[in-house]
Amino acid sequence: MPGKKKGFYQQCTARTKNKSKDPNQSPYHLRRGIQAKLGKVPPSLEIWGEKYQSVFRKAINLLQAGKTKKDLSRLLQVEHNIQWAWIDSLLTDAQGTFEQLKASKDNQISDLKNDIASGKTKTEKLIYKLEDILDKPTLKNIKTVDKKLRGIRSKINKTKRNIEKLARLESEERLHVCFGSKKLFNAQYHLKENGYSSHEEWLEDWRKVRSGNFYSVGKGSAPGNNPVTKVYYLGEDTFVCKIQIPKFLQEEFGEWEEVYFTVTGQRKQDLIYSLTNNKPVTIQIFRREHKNDNWYIHLTTYVQEVPTFHTSKNGCIGVDINAPSLDILYVKPDGNPGKDSQGNIIKFSLLLKDTWTEGQRNARLRDIAAFVVKLAETLRCSIALEGLDFSAKKATMRNSGSKKYNRMLCGLAYDGIRKAILNRAEKFGVFVHFVNPCNSSVIGCLKYQQRYGLNSAYSAAMVIGRIALGLKERIPAFFRNLLDLPVDRVRASDGRWK
Repeated sequence: MPGKKKGFYQQCTARTKNKSKDPNQSPYHLRRGIQAKLGKVPPSLEIWGEKYQSVFRKAINLLQAGKTKKDLSRLLQVEHNIQWAWIDSLLTDAQGTFEQLKASKDNQISDLKNDIASGKTKTEKLIYKLEDILDKPTLKNIKTVDKKLRGIRSKINKTKRNIEKLARLESEERLHVCFGSKKLFNAQYHLKENGYSSHEEWLEDWRKVRSGNFYSVGKGSAPGNNPVTKVYYLGEDTFVCKIQIPKFLQEEFGEWEEVYFTVTGQRKQDLIYSLTNNKPVTIQIFRREHKNDNWYIHLTTYVQEVPTFHTSKNGCIGVDINAPSLDILYVKPDGNPGKDSQGNIIKFSLLLKDTWTEGQRNARLRDIAAFVVKLAETLRCSIALEGLDFSAKKATMRNSGSKKYNRMLCGLAYDGIRKAILNRAEKFGVFVHFVNPCNSSVIGCLKYQQRYGLNSAYSAAMVIGRIALGLKERIPAFFRNLLDLPVDRVRASDGRWK
């Protein structure tokens, strides 16, 4: 039975519970990710990266066969002549991947069920429209009959395929995963189209992407904050990672290898803090084939929690996220908007270019998040974001809504911008609210657009900010009866929705 789905805040926050028993430490701390490029990597690590991935794939298969982590620990340790600490990290990695595969299958089944239900509903609507046309045919609407018939046939066939796929997924117990990317795997059947002159050339790339990656779990009480990949600060910006060679390679390469890397700025201070305060440092060392086969080290550790300095006592910045833009408006503690002359009403374009890479898109979102959090720091106030979830809508959009609306949902950087703002705010002590934006656009247009001379987006942002301040917002009774709208939910003084 799948576990309870985490909320958006739990999925994206870097704040986690501190397991340390030291009473002087905060009960929470912030997770930090630090990445650096390595110099030349010794041959022993190349061999270990290939072996690690081979044992990792075997562990995934054995977990699918019903083995437990405890069963595999001794088995793999003896069979491959590898220390327990390495095997424990490998199995932790494999167990996490296995759980992700199970969750992915559950999500795929849920999406298919939503898609099937949506397809059936849309087909019924098309049939009703077709019956109306045939009951009262005209020269204009009779021309659309052929098109509607093709649409009905297409949706029925699509729904049938989804039903078959759903039955196959529910009947299969084995989880399918392609280590090395599905795209590269399929390239072996079209060698010339993918730039390969022979199968051997493809095989070399295939083996390369399935190796060159290993992982070790940190431990704060161990020297170097990790049992097998120990990190030490050498001075200035230089760090060293001392890697314990697995037993089967020690006769040829010795017991330890050292790799050096450089970290600067705030990340350097975070890493030094972790090393001196016995925080676990989990390490992944990997090769990037698309960057000239350079090797990198990624360190995941924890730093002290930043206290929340900026709260709703000084007002709140309401953020309204739409497909073309992100609109923010500062709401003062009394519920009125801040003056535009002071830069409290701002719009950012979210029309990300198709030619941009994923890194460029993420950089754009981080820049916007940095500005929003900086404004909250300046005003010493909190930030209010919409607490919407578009995952179910995206699962059904193939059969519902217009093509324009579906493209908007696909391209909307909704979760990306919210995650960027939340992570940035946690670093600078800014409190972030997630509020229910029910009818916020309608309320804003009816109550605040004309009164304050705002457009619809700024009015919605104002409503979101006012809700975060604990002010009740609802559509006026006259308009609600006129528009035949349901009574919208409001937030009580205790923060709950009713």
